[in-house]
Amino acid sequence: MRAIVCRVSLYLLLLMLSCAVDNQYGAEQISGDVSIGYLRSKAVGGTVEIKEDIWISGYVIANDKLDEVTNCLVVADESGGVAIELNADDIDPMFPLYSRVTISCSGLSIGAIGAKVVLGVYPTGRYVVDPIPEYKIFNHIVLEPLQSGEPYLRRRTIAELNYDDVLSYVELRSIRLVDAECGMCWVDVDSLTCSPITTIRHFTDGRDTLRVVTNGSCQYGLDYIPQCDVRCFGIVDYHAKEIAFRVINHAVSPI
Repeated sequence: MRAIVCRVSLYLLLLMLSCAVDNQYGAEQISGDVSIGYLRSKAVGGTVEIKEDIWISGYVIANDKLDEVTNCLVVADESGGVAIELNADDIDPMFPLYSRVTISCSGLSIGAIGAKVVLGVYPTGRYVVDPIPEYKIFNHIVLEPLQSGEPYLRRRTIAELNYDDVLSYVELRSIRLVDAECGMCWVDVDSLTCSPITTIRHFTDGRDTLRVVTNGSCQYGLDYIPQCDVRCFGIVDYHAKEIAFRVINHAVSPI
């Protein structure tokens, strides 16, 4: 009798431990529409393959329009944003800026580069994910019919920006280029190749300073930056291991 009781007790203990492990590592399968915040929570411990039948919906807040970002979409809802790596050019005609899309995540992989969460296919190299091949893009991403609505906007000061804002759509008011960089363009030109290069400028609100990064390929990269207080719309990025801001759709207006 004691042996039976011991075996039963051992079984119950193992069952309880199994349930605890399931809960700890999220073994309980979730299906259906989930928030981008939920998807972001899966990007822990390197590359993670998504096996659940889940999908996310949100607004395109960055793409290759004006070449401010390339070969990716940034999609966000109220809970946050995610970058979808795509092996394609001319993405804006497929998924226009500020359009709404639904993304089927099953079979894709997710990973994090610092505070930046990226979605793609399982990597073949050192990067956390590979881009979704062009022939598979429409298997995973659907452009929703035109409807009223607009991306969720976070209004921030420089001091308020934090890692939770990375890949979200943000408005910054009353910032200006630091004095040491007045009269400069958005990007520099390489002295050897004479080609525009990705460049970091610095903006201030009078108290705090923010890094603003612009791709060398950006179509307005050689325009001069306004020398006055401006309002900017764009995304918070994670660049060179620090928070940075990217202007999207050349949305910079004097105040």
